[in-house]
Amino acid sequence: MTADWLSQRDAEVQRVDQQLRVVGTEAVKMIEPLTEAFGERIQSLTLGRPSLEDVFVAKTGHRFGNHEVPAALGGKKKRK
Repeated sequence: MTADWLSQRDAEVQRVDQQLRVVGTEAVKMIEPLTEAFGERIQSLTLGRPSLEDVFVAKTGHRFGNHEVPAALGGKKKRK
């Protein structure tokens, strides 16, 4: 429901793990209406400039370290 609410406001929304990431130059203007609409359902809210991790998330859909690289691509093999 939150993602639908955000997408109706012309925002780029990405779901990463248990977070919704909102990307855009006007994201700051959504803070007040977002808190009015969802109030105590919001566990935390962070506003910041894009980081290297944000670029990685945009390209891959997940955070640093949240995936295993297959051995064929240079990842480590799991030991039994």
